[in-house]
Amino acid sequence: MTREPNSTPTETPRSWGAVALCLVFAAAFIALDLGSKNWASEHLSRARFGNSAPACRPDESGYISSVRVSMPPKVIVENFFELRYAENCGAAFGFLNNTNSPWKKVLFYGAAVGCVIVLLTMFRQGRGSRLFVVAVPTIIAGAIGNFTDRMRLGYVVDFFRFFHQAWEYPTFNVADIAITVGVSALVIDGIREEIRARRRSKSERSSGEIPVGTRPHDDANDVDDAPSAESSDANVDVIAEPASSESTERTEPVERSAETLGETTPELVGS
Repeated sequence: MTREPNSTPTETPRSWGAVALCLVFAAAFIALDLGSKNWASEHLSRARFGNSAPACRPDESGYISSVRVSMPPKVIVENFFELRYAENCGAAFGFLNNTNSPWKKVLFYGAAVGCVIVLLTMFRQGRGSRLFVVAVPTIIAGAIGNFTDRMRLGYVVDFFRFFHQAWEYPTFNVADIAITVGVSALVIDGIREEIRARRRSKSERSSGEIPVGTRPHDDANDVDDAPSAESSDANVDVIAEPASSESTERTEPVERSAETLGETTPELVGS
């Protein structure tokens, strides 16, 4: 019997109130990021004397001078973690920091705007689970936070620095943390969704449900194994032959009885 398969759970669009709440959380992360960057600029750096260097523009030797001068860092954990001012001309964690290309700004600006549009659209459509709800505002906040720095300063302010002896992790900021947390939640949500989809598919196969429009293999075998008209007629002839012999044997005693009765009848009449 063919039954309708269990369809994939439909996505219920989220309300505009949920979208507004998502933007409120994103705005809070953006305020935290920009506020921390302003604090780092004021307490971890100072302005240059005289004319400041252009932002993210290499000199004749290819060296990029910072717009502001870094002051002594604030040590949090000796030889491991400190707050040190740094200017990042690249992406998160200093990616493409030393690359001088006119397409770099186009890439960064386009990625930030596209990220916000795509994530908000998916959020409104009801995509993902709870982890996706966490990922959207954090990624949007991180993208807008660094985008704002590039627009107003020409670079991104970083100040979290982890290091130990010769090892040093790229300096980062609050926006980078938000992006990392959001992307991690997005990846985990995608993996969990894939696992759920495989479980649904497995349960549908184990329940024996067959998609509409397909023919089960067993039915085709039944059709192939169905007896033909010639074979059925042959079976009838084979069955009929012993039946006719039995009827002949059964009629012989009846005929003999009739003959015997015919021979004895005159005697009875004569007597």
